[in-house]
Amino acid sequence: MSYNRAEYDTEALRQNLRLVRGLVGPERKICPAVKANGYGMGAVLMARIMAEEGADYLAVAVAEEGIELRKNGIELPILVLGGIPERDLVKAVQYDLTVGIFHFSTACLVDYIAAKLEKKAKIHILLDTGMHRLGFLPTEEAKGEIKVISEMPHLELEGIFSHLSQTDKSAAFTEKQIALFSRFTDDLIAAGVALPIRHLANSNAILDYPAAYFDMVRPGILLHGFGSGSEAGRELKEVLSLKSRIIRVHDAPAGSEVSYMGNYVTAEARRIATVPVGYADGYFRSLSGKAEMLLRGKRVPQVGNICMDQCMIDVTDVPDAAVGDEVVLWGVQDGASLSLSEVAEKAGTITYELLTSMKRVPKYYYFEDED
Repeated sequence: MSYNRAEYDTEALRQNLRLVRGLVGPERKICPAVKANGYGMGAVLMARIMAEEGADYLAVAVAEEGIELRKNGIELPILVLGGIPERDLVKAVQYDLTVGIFHFSTACLVDYIAAKLEKKAKIHILLDTGMHRLGFLPTEEAKGEIKVISEMPHLELEGIFSHLSQTDKSAAFTEKQIALFSRFTDDLIAAGVALPIRHLANSNAILDYPAAYFDMVRPGILLHGFGSGSEAGRELKEVLSLKSRIIRVHDAPAGSEVSYMGNYVTAEARRIATVPVGYADGYFRSLSGKAEMLLRGKRVPQVGNICMDQCMIDVTDVPDAAVGDEVVLWGVQDGASLSLSEVAEKAGTITYELLTSMKRVPKYYYFEDED
C-alpha cells in the first residue's frame, strides 16, 4: 500500500459541468474531453459521470481511448480529436467512433471501410483556423474537398470543428479564429454542405467567449476546476487533491546538506521531515526548493532536491509534527488551501501536465452520498 493518495471529488466534477450547462444554455450540446485517462482521474469513471449529468458527446485524443470506453459500456457518441493510423480505422468504425477528418484521403479510406463493413461511419471535419496543428486549411480547395466528402455514400458528416489556441493569451487572435471559423462554415452551408454541429469553444472560451459557442462546446480542464479569472471561472471547484504522510522526522544541525547534490544547506538547526512522494509520482523535480505543502493547516517549505520517490520538508515551525501526519501537496487541509495552479506555476508548467503525471499514485473517489 502507498502512503500517497490522489483524491477526486466527483461532486465537484458534476458541479463544474452544471456550470458549463448554465453558461451555454440548454440548446447547445456539451462534449466533455475525457482524453489522457480523463485528465488522470480515470476515463471510464469520468465518462459515466458525464453521461449521468447529461453530456451529449465525449471527446478523446486517440482511437484506443474511445475503444476502451466502448468496451466499458459507454454509449455516448465519442469523437476522436486526433489522427488515427490507417491500420486502426477499421476498429474505429467497428466501435462506432466518430472520426475527425483532416485529410481528403482519410475520408476516402473511411468511406471504403464503412462500405465493406456495411455501415455508415460518422465523421467531423477538422479545420485549421490558426493553430497550425491539424485540420484543413480554410481555402477554396478545401471547400471543394469537404463538399465531396459530404456526398460520400458511406459517411455521415455530423459536424465541423477547430481548436482555439490563444484563449488565455490574446483576445484579438481568438476573435480572429472565431470569425474565420464562422465565415468558412457559413460558406460551406451556403454551398449545400449540411453541418448539424459546429463546435469551437474550449474551456476558456466557454468562460470568456460566448461567440465561440456555436452548436456544441468542449470543456476539458474546466471540468477539473481550472479556468480563467472571470467571474464564472471563480465558481469552479478543484476536483483533485494530492496527499501523503510523513514517514520520518529528525533534527538536522546547522550546515546539514539536504538531499541529492546538497544544494540546500541549513543555516541553523532545523527539523526536517521526509514525505514519500517524488517525481515518479508526478511531483516534478523542478519544484525543488520552490514548493510548499500543508501540514496541520500550515504551509511548510519543501527543501532540497526532490528525489524520484521521496522529498523533504522543513517542519521547524510545526514543532509537534510527527510520523504519520498527513501532508497535502495540493488541496485543502484544516481551512488552508493550496491550489494546483500555484504548484504548476512554481514548477514552470501547466495544470494539465501535473494532472496527467500521477501514473503510480493510487486513486480514491469521493461521492456526494459518501461520508
